[in-house]
Amino acid sequence: MIKVLLLAVAGLALLQASGCAVRVRGRERSFVKAERIHGSVNLTTRQRTEELNSSGTSRKSESTIMQEELFFGTQGDVFDPKLMTYVAGVGLGLNQQKFKQETQSGNSSGNLNSYNLGANFLSGKLYPFSVNTRKSKSVSSRRFQSPLQMENTSNSFLGRLRFANWPMTFSWSKNEMTRSSDIGSAEDLYDRTDERFGYSLRHNFSERSRMYFRSDLNNLSQTGGSFTSEMKTTQHRLLHDYNFGSNNQHSLNTSVSLADRTGDFENKTFNWNESLKLYHSPTFSTFYNAYIVDNTFELGESRTTGVTAGFYHRLYDNLNTSFSAFISKSDFGANSESTQRGGKLRFDYYRNNPWGLLTSRYSVRMTNRESSGATGTDLVTDESHTFTDPLPVTLERRNVVVDSIIVTDSTGTEIYTESIDGDYTVREVGDRVELIIDPLDDTLPNISDGQEILVDYLVQMDASTDIENIQHDFRIEQQFNNGFSVFYSYLNRQNRFGASTGSGTVNLDDEYETNSFGAGYSNDYISLNTEHGETKSNQNSSKSDRLAASIVWPLTPKTSFRGRVSQSWLDSTGNLARETSLFRANGGIKTRLTRYLKLSGDVELRKEDSSDIGPTDGWKLGAALQYNRRSLSVKAGLDYYTLQSP
Repeated sequence: MIKVLLLAVAGLALLQASGCAVRVRGRERSFVKAERIHGSVNLTTRQRTEELNSSGTSRKSESTIMQEELFFGTQGDVFDPKLMTYVAGVGLGLNQQKFKQETQSGNSSGNLNSYNLGANFLSGKLYPFSVNTRKSKSVSSRRFQSPLQMENTSNSFLGRLRFANWPMTFSWSKNEMTRSSDIGSAEDLYDRTDERFGYSLRHNFSERSRMYFRSDLNNLSQTGGSFTSEMKTTQHRLLHDYNFGSNNQHSLNTSVSLADRTGDFENKTFNWNESLKLYHSPTFSTFYNAYIVDNTFELGESRTTGVTAGFYHRLYDNLNTSFSAFISKSDFGANSESTQRGGKLRFDYYRNNPWGLLTSRYSVRMTNRESSGATGTDLVTDESHTFTDPLPVTLERRNVVVDSIIVTDSTGTEIYTESIDGDYTVREVGDRVELIIDPLDDTLPNISDGQEILVDYLVQMDASTDIENIQHDFRIEQQFNNGFSVFYSYLNRQNRFGASTGSGTVNLDDEYETNSFGAGYSNDYISLNTEHGETKSNQNSSKSDRLAASIVWPLTPKTSFRGRVSQSWLDSTGNLARETSLFRANGGIKTRLTRYLKLSGDVELRKEDSSDIGPTDGWKLGAALQYNRRSLSVKAGLDYYTLQSP
């Protein structure tokens, strides 16, 4: 492919230079029009040294990576811009790497060839389309292991049919990623292929009535070391919007979708949703919703029907009130069923005052779930969690079927692996399940601090359950004009749980109460935050404290500094007892030494002490010197990392 693209770029330049001409709309022009070929040279050197002291043993590793790349690119059109426009580029590169530690060492070299080609055709016709192909290679270092070689290849097609009232799109894409190491083991191998097909159709029946249809097919395959994952998802969705009223202010929306997923975890979901919104005045509106959801999965099936209704009201532009109530019924087959009902009332208030801005909110939510009949299995999909380092993620439901857990990123396409050396591990604490995530792992894919994840799993239903939940949530905050702010928040959740069995009733009531307060200050350069929280529960109680400070400081017109320091403590008792202390600090500086020369450096320190695994200390130091002038780019870097753990 590299040779083909090199010949293509050279051929385009020769055709333009040869003077080959055509007449377009009465004017003579070159058959192939190309801008001047631009090029660049990139040179990178990175040295990484690491030390590890754990359980009386010591490890040390050193790695060196050198990369050189020459890139050529151009863009233009063929015959006429409305016939074809293109962007083309080719990169030729070499890499050399060395790795040394007590158990293994070696060196290797290879190429870093890359290319990209994109073309748009027939932009002025009813049927324009575009194609793109791209390939890139890179080498990255990692902690205490040999460097990894990453190769990414992507190809895509997008076509349109611009019918006046029936516009359509057709799309296809295939992305392949390969990870390997010349000085490593089979566990370093990782392959990921993501292939997608898509079709969409729009139609306006009138100014009030609009329809949209979308169909997607996704094939995802992952292989790494000792695991293999396959998943195929087909999804079809039909939407219809209808507006009515004197000013089209009201709406009736219909949504029908069918999703079929096969592979490691199989399920089929059908969803029909009708939503009605009525705007009675500029400050008052009501909404009504009815839905049917059918789920079929490996261990069973379920059908859920439900309705929701509510209103939204705004008073004096300062107080917003919203209310909703719902009831739904789920049938799991084998004379097993579940009924859920509840409601939520929320108030949002904000007011400018002489000192700044006061905001507050209060909400109360009540739900009840009754299950009866034989034991069964329920399916939970796309349960959202945000990982906060170093806390574990606790799944919301009890009696989880541990082997059914699947964790993905927020898009649902990146599937994480469960193992000691993987992205997370599973721990059962009583009737709850925790996901223990290791943010120190820098081998992609991984889960980072503050990242949202989605979790799918099965829940084993008891023969008969009755769960009542009442939750009060309150928060008030004053933001002062001088940059200071203070807040207080309160959360109370009461769970009344009863499971009827042949020998009687088991009561597992739980009351959960959290009080939090804190203060902060921020301006153009610094941000300070402090927070204290206490949680009381007959299942688990805890205290937490957090201090954080960050700064963005322009030292000179050419030099800037960024830094952040945080300290958090968590002390919990009960079923989830643990003590955790985490200190994190990082800072970086960037300066322009000359017009073409830049220097950057960063340092990161992490000290964690947990009653679960003991103390873990690590710090990282990095520096880079970069020179850019015209088409020449030279970068030299140094990384040092040390880690001490049990």
